[in-house]
Amino acid sequence: MSINYLEGPFGIAPYIEFKAHCIVFVLFLQAINGHFSMTHQYFGRDSDVTHENITVRQWKDKYKKRLGNSSQSLFAGFTYDAVWTYALALNKLYHLNESYLSDIHSPVPSEKYVKFIEETNFEGVSGRIQFLSSASRTANIDILQYVGGKFITVGTAYPKISETLKKVL
Repeated sequence: MSINYLEGPFGIAPYIEFKAHCIVFVLFLQAINGHFSMTHQYFGRDSDVTHENITVRQWKDKYKKRLGNSSQSLFAGFTYDAVWTYALALNKLYHLNESYLSDIHSPVPSEKYVKFIEETNFEGVSGRIQFLSSASRTANIDILQYVGGKFITVGTAYPKISETLKKVL
């Protein structure tokens, strides 16, 4: 028996590797069969239209084509949306006062930049990008069930967000 690390629906997590015919492994699989788990969605719904006026499916296809045979990252959508978040905030900062970009680490430009990031609200490839009252964004949650050696998505929870109250209801 050895402990390794596995990238799965929950990110990187330790797992125990057993020999193929080990009775402990068989008992382990029987014990976890049928359990439920939850994880955030890595991407929005394929039919969702992003702020770039393309669907999430179109973005994924473009991403896959660009990578060719290279492996795709589940976190690519988060990275892409993070870059857009910073770029949109920088654009607002620039239009407020062009000199702020050359002095961005000073208190006033820095505070305004953070404020623009906090005000972010757009449909990205990973879902709605809006920070509400915390430093983390709200994401859709997949409800998974482990059956027969694999995870099956049995449902999805879409948080209801109040635009006026700026919080999850």
